[in-house]
Amino acid sequence: MKTILATAIISLLTSFTFSQDINALWDDFRNGSSSRRVKACDELTRYYQSEAKDSLRVIGEELFMYGIDEHYYPAIEQGKLTLATWFILSGQTADGITMAKALLSNMEERGDDRMVSSASSTISLGYIAQKDGKSANYWAKKAGKYGQKNADPIVRAESLMVLAESYYLLNQSQKAIETYQRYITAIKPYKKYRSMSAAYARLGDIYRMENKLSLTKRFFNYSMKYARLSGASIALAHAMNNMAIVYFEEGDTAMSRNYFTQAMDLRIRINDPKAISESYYNLGDYYFYTSNYNKAFQWYQKSLDYSKSKNLLPEQGDALRALAALQKSTGDYKGAAEQLERYVELREEIEVRNSSDDEEVADLQRTILRLEAEHEVSNGEFNAKKSSSFKWEWLVIVFLGTVLVLTQITRRKTVTGN
Repeated sequence: MKTILATAIISLLTSFTFSQDINALWDDFRNGSSSRRVKACDELTRYYQSEAKDSLRVIGEELFMYGIDEHYYPAIEQGKLTLATWFILSGQTADGITMAKALLSNMEERGDDRMVSSASSTISLGYIAQKDGKSANYWAKKAGKYGQKNADPIVRAESLMVLAESYYLLNQSQKAIETYQRYITAIKPYKKYRSMSAAYARLGDIYRMENKLSLTKRFFNYSMKYARLSGASIALAHAMNNMAIVYFEEGDTAMSRNYFTQAMDLRIRINDPKAISESYYNLGDYYFYTSNYNKAFQWYQKSLDYSKSKNLLPEQGDALRALAALQKSTGDYKGAAEQLERYVELREEIEVRNSSDDEEVADLQRTILRLEAEHEVSNGEFNAKKSSSFKWEWLVIVFLGTVLVLTQITRRKTVTGN
């Protein structure tokens, strides 16, 4: 069964107050001062990481262009950092890591510890996506080191999510658990309920991987509790889905079906397409593992049809493979072979799309480099002009000063002679 957990991998730095007015943030982003635009972009980036990652490209490009036009480096850097996050979450991990690393020297030179911490966390996220625990751990610790210099306790806690994930990749589960617990303790007084729900969900998942179902259920329950308090329907639907899975693994199929259905109904109500497809798929799994193959086929097919209508290619692939496995298990080898042939065709389509996405990313990177080069030339010419004018001004000042001194000397000699 599939799970969608609001973990650090999916939602980096989720210490965002999701009850905050998104419209107000957008107003600051579009109409505020330069510093307010940068801050709004940072907060919108955290929101859209879990809600709509494609929006990251929109806000990243827009702030980057604003920074270029206004010669405001923090806007250029925040825009690029948002784009780096979009690269990582879109599968262009190496590009995202490279872009974030390129920002560090200017941030460090400027003494912007908050931005250095944020960039380091983004780099750590990239290495987590690449399953490189050692590198992820290094950059997460660097993020923590710079974050600790900030007076804001939430900023100081931000890097703990990626640090916990890096420990998990290094097969240090206990350290991962302890780090998540430190994170929860740090943010709990500030009512960051969405972030707490995410952290408890990840703790539950770690215990589920270790087959400690009683602890899994406890932390999934905490996740659901804080998702309710956050008012975030997407988080609540994910928490319900996780509860359904743990009940199924415990053998309580009635409670499992109840939670699967609640999660599906909520996802349909808030129109969360990927999650709706997942719910249909999970109900197919539910009926498959309870040996009700007719209903399993119906739900897998529903997941496939819905995914097609929303152009969700990976979800279509999951449904096709599930249908193939179901038909094979019931002796319909011809039907299974047909599903697998359709899956192969789909994989080819995904590869074509990925190639197109790669070219689009390359175009975006070339545009950024060109604009930065033009910005540097323009800024360099401006500085050269200023430098040149300063030189002339100093020459005039020196000349006038010399004339004044000589005049004073001449006057003194005249007075002495008299």
